[in-house]
Amino acid sequence: MDSSSEPAQSWRMDHDCPAAFEATPGLVWTMFSDGDIGVLNRPLREYAGFTSEEAEQLGLRAAIHPDDVEAAIVRLRAIVASGECGELEVRLKRFDGTYKPFCFLAVPVAGADGRISVWCSAGLAVRAEALATHERHLLEMVAAGRPLPLVLERLCGMLDEALEGSKSSVLVLDPTGARVEKVIGPGLPSGYNAVLEGKAVSCDAGPCGMASSLKVPVLVSDVAVDARWDSSGWPALASMHGLGSCWSTPIISSTGDAVGTLAIYQGPGRLPTPLQDEVIHRLTHIASIAIERMQGDRDRERAEILLAREKRLLEMIARGSSLPLVLNALCDLVEEVATRCHCGILFFGADGSEWQYAVGPNLPQGYNEAMQGRPAHRASGPCGLAAFEKAPVIVPNIEADSRWEAHGWRDIALSHGLQACWSSPILSQDQHALGALAVYRFESGSPSTFELELISQLSHIASIAVERTRSENALKRSEAFLSEAQRLSSTGSFSWHVASNEFTWSEQAHRIFNFDDRIPVTVQQVSSRVHPDDLPRLLEVIDQARCGPGEFEHECRLRMPDQSVKYLRILASGICDVEHGQLEYIGAVQDVTERRLADEALSKVRSELSYVARATSLGALTASIAHEVNQPLAGIVANASTCLRMLAVSPPNIEGARETAKRTIRDGNRAADVIVRLRSLFAKKSGLTELVDLNEATREVIALHSSDLQRSRVIVRTELADDIPLVRGDRVQLQQVILNLMINATESIVQSGSDHGSISIKTQSDENNNIVISVSDTGPGIDSNSIDMIFESFYTTKKNGMGIGLSVCKNIIEMHGGNIWAETELGSGASFYFSVPINTP
Repeated sequence: MDSSSEPAQSWRMDHDCPAAFEATPGLVWTMFSDGDIGVLNRPLREYAGFTSEEAEQLGLRAAIHPDDVEAAIVRLRAIVASGECGELEVRLKRFDGTYKPFCFLAVPVAGADGRISVWCSAGLAVRAEALATHERHLLEMVAAGRPLPLVLERLCGMLDEALEGSKSSVLVLDPTGARVEKVIGPGLPSGYNAVLEGKAVSCDAGPCGMASSLKVPVLVSDVAVDARWDSSGWPALASMHGLGSCWSTPIISSTGDAVGTLAIYQGPGRLPTPLQDEVIHRLTHIASIAIERMQGDRDRERAEILLAREKRLLEMIARGSSLPLVLNALCDLVEEVATRCHCGILFFGADGSEWQYAVGPNLPQGYNEAMQGRPAHRASGPCGLAAFEKAPVIVPNIEADSRWEAHGWRDIALSHGLQACWSSPILSQDQHALGALAVYRFESGSPSTFELELISQLSHIASIAVERTRSENALKRSEAFLSEAQRLSSTGSFSWHVASNEFTWSEQAHRIFNFDDRIPVTVQQVSSRVHPDDLPRLLEVIDQARCGPGEFEHECRLRMPDQSVKYLRILASGICDVEHGQLEYIGAVQDVTERRLADEALSKVRSELSYVARATSLGALTASIAHEVNQPLAGIVANASTCLRMLAVSPPNIEGARETAKRTIRDGNRAADVIVRLRSLFAKKSGLTELVDLNEATREVIALHSSDLQRSRVIVRTELADDIPLVRGDRVQLQQVILNLMINATESIVQSGSDHGSISIKTQSDENNNIVISVSDTGPGIDSNSIDMIFESFYTTKKNGMGIGLSVCKNIIEMHGGNIWAETELGSGASFYFSVPINTP
């Protein structure tokens, strides 16, 4: 405050005029040389709410704050004694009962005789008004987003100006509140500020550390004699830089946390006055606003960085980046946004009994190596406890925590300089513990709320990365197994989006079609490989598939570029996306060329076996056919002789000769048919298909086998359905089946020793449009253990059998599109059935 003599000079001109005294602006009062307070002017009486009588009776002392009265009287008497102008700071009570700080200027007044008889003081509110102006200016700087150091420098300058002889500073703490991050003190020696930056905050560090830790003001009136911080070296540091006293006030945030300290240094023996306390309190509040604004901006900036880096991590995971690369980036992110922290990640081995994998790019290398392969359990360290309890574990001071001393983790951590560890479990989606994420510090301390949230969030991202990697590895193994299985089975898979005609083919599917897997597959490309004879049917199947979801199975041939032919079997099932109406087919294509060639080879072998079977029956067949040929030949000779006799008589019997000639032609045709069947049976030619009446074919076989039946004393009974439809097939082959079944039935009856066995032959049509023929005998039947194998090649129940006959029969019937089977009841004979489809126009 300006202490010039202008107010005093003004008073000297007007003090003898009571009216001027009353009208003087501001709060004015007088004091006699003995220290007693005299008159109060009208503005002061109005401010205090006094009447003239009350002011005369009570005096100014009744308006001064009770705590300031004694100090004010001592100060006024000192001013009177010195004879010089002086300042007086007191709080005055307003008419509404509230107290406001004022600074009064005491001015000496000379009497008419030149002697100092009365002192007069003018109450001035200049400092309060100036302080309010300064506060508004600081708040405007904060609101405008001016840099925190600039705001705090301005605040310190205001304090140094308001508190004469003071040097001010602001110590800003880091987000954890554990260390001094920045010292702003433009009036202090730079060397002093530099030493304080980075210092740990504690009650033992100095008055500022104590104020922040205890969240109360700490006053040091004389640094040289206060021994509370001698061990820290702070008193020597302060004295070296000429600092005699220190008034430290904690800067408290809106959440109740200490975010810094406001320190005011003056000469030795000084303590703050109430008015100074008021100024310090108000500017400390503004400092808290400025620091919180800065922290808010920093938190937003940090949140933006965190969000961007989290997005990058998730993109790395989505792109399939390697797990070590993702986890190293995650650790770097923790260390970037968390002050003086180092991140490490541990994962369980396959059986969960030890730490198998350790990541910590900026941790001491020896620590990671020491953790690799160590047992993993609750007592193995904070990470083990966090993983098994599935909850964060905070160890602010490793050295003071003895929980893991027995298992050696504490010694490992301390030997590498680690003093604090904050662990969070890494859990899978099903809450299975995968490992733990740990944040380490080289000094003791607890995490801030932000750091706890950061650790929890990044632990979740680590779990995503681990599960994604494990899922991808499992998928790759599955794909490898599937690919190998497809290769071994010559089976490829595909998907077909019908609307877009987009195909997705497996590697084996490309190999089957001999397509380049770098070129997209199209329907036209597939069609170019299909055999021309099979293409129309395949296109028909594709058109049917487009109409809606369903299942289809199709076989076709491929003509490869080298003109070789492949046989394919295609199966597919359609699914429809209800939400989007998209039709898609998932299918498989199998190369059955080898199987088809094997079937053809087997068919050829069966044909050979059929020939062998027919040759085996040659004796019986030849005897029967010879018997049948002898009859028509004998008839031909007899009819020819009769014809000659009829023609030799006179007159010739022309009509009789004509009938005899017709019978000769009939017997000749019958003999020719028998010979044709014999040649077809043993010529190994492909069968000739024709319309066959199975009733007629059956009668012919019975006629051929009649001599054996008579010799074996076996009776044949027939139940041939009337008007059964014709079937299409090879007549001779179908008769061979009937003959083989009759021969087997005859031999079975003969072997049983029966003298009057019988065979029953029936024909009928069934509900499936088939003609069914059954051959039943009265022999001993077939063992139930053998009935499922009697149609297999080389399996026989006969003592001298070859196991060929029934196998050939099965092959013939299946080639005709039918089925053959047997039924038996041991001791009651056997029945053999075969069916042949009815010919449809």
